[in-house]
Amino acid sequence: MSCRERHQTTNNAHTQTRRAAFAFALASASLFVLLPAPSSAQQWLFTPEIEIGAHHVDNPRLAEETETDAITGGLLDAGLAIRRNTQTSSMLLRPRAAIFRYTDAPEEDSEAFFLDFDAQTERQRSTWRINGNYRQQQVFRGETTSADFDDVDVGIDDEVQTGTGRTFTRRQRDLFHLNPGVTLEFDQLTSLRVDLSYLDVRYDQDELGEAVDYNDSRIEAAVVRSLSRHSEISAGIFASRYDPKDLERQTDSVGARVRYEQDVSD
Repeated sequence: MSCRERHQTTNNAHTQTRRAAFAFALASASLFVLLPAPSSAQQWLFTPEIEIGAHHVDNPRLAEETETDAITGGLLDAGLAIRRNTQTSSMLLRPRAAIFRYTDAPEEDSEAFFLDFDAQTERQRSTWRINGNYRQQQVFRGETTSADFDDVDVGIDDEVQTGTGRTFTRRQRDLFHLNPGVTLEFDQLTSLRVDLSYLDVRYDQDELGEAVDYNDSRIEAAVVRSLSRHSEISAGIFASRYDPKDLERQTDSVGARVRYEQDVSD
């Protein structure tokens, strides 16, 4: 087995693991939100969504030539929004699928799958929240722009590295995003806000300089002080890490931020 085949096998195994972990995280968050106090009033809402229409793309391959082959076909986009509201919590779960078909160019047919989740619950002196997204779709652009590979021999000419982030090969991209957070109230005017963010991107065909698997994580904590009914000030620190796979280019960053917010009216 070649190195690339072993890498692809490892990626497939990691993808299955990430899907299971993501599903477990959403299930845990659902239980957290769906078990409020017994006295809470509650309501379930199910909203089906469907779109049927024509789809025309004048440049499906994002080619730079003046004359490109346009394609026309049909679009079917269907989803289901599941909402639950109580006196102290809310939850939204929305699976969705989109199917694109082109009679004159069947090689351009594609499917895309989406899952969105958002939940929030309020306690006596705290607010807990979590949202997450999953995307599986065909893409023609990389997540990062081209970079300087002077210290790595990857066989990419400098003139090819245009910095546009454009890729000319269709790839399937799996994107996972999870963003939990909490706000803790010290008193009526002062609170502590903590937010975490984790982004994981995988391609079925990765290529240095075009589409590179990576994950990006971030944590931020800030103390928020209300100055009036319409204004507040906050001061906090944050740290982040960008980690591309199969490249020794891990990047860490830290910083601080002071922010003032003013509402012009209610």
